[in-house]
Amino acid sequence: MAVLEQDQLKAIVQRIVAALEPEAVYLYGSHSYGTPHAHSDIDLLVVVSRNNPPPHQQTVTAYRALRGIGLPVEVRVVSREDFLRRARWVSSIERVVQEQGKLLYGRPIG
Repeated sequence: MAVLEQDQLKAIVQRIVAALEPEAVYLYGSHSYGTPHAHSDIDLLVVVSRNNPPPHQQTVTAYRALRGIGLPVEVRVVSREDFLRRARWVSSIERVVQEQGKLLYGRPIG
């Protein structure tokens, strides 16, 4: 997917926010950096307030909310606590998101 329209991105974020009530939603990867190609997916990191229910269950909830959206979306859900801890690791997704990601919803974490 080479071009991501803002209304498409807004629809994705609205569904995730309605399903999870996150603290923040970040776009990262090629769409965030302005380098998408025909096979690029939409990479989102969703920061929730806590690990209850566990992040993998919240990820399933996010994917269910995105059913029928018709776009290739990859969602990672992480708690605020885990985001802050992992953002200190040099090679973590959280660090990349903190440094290069685009905040789509909420306030910056960290």
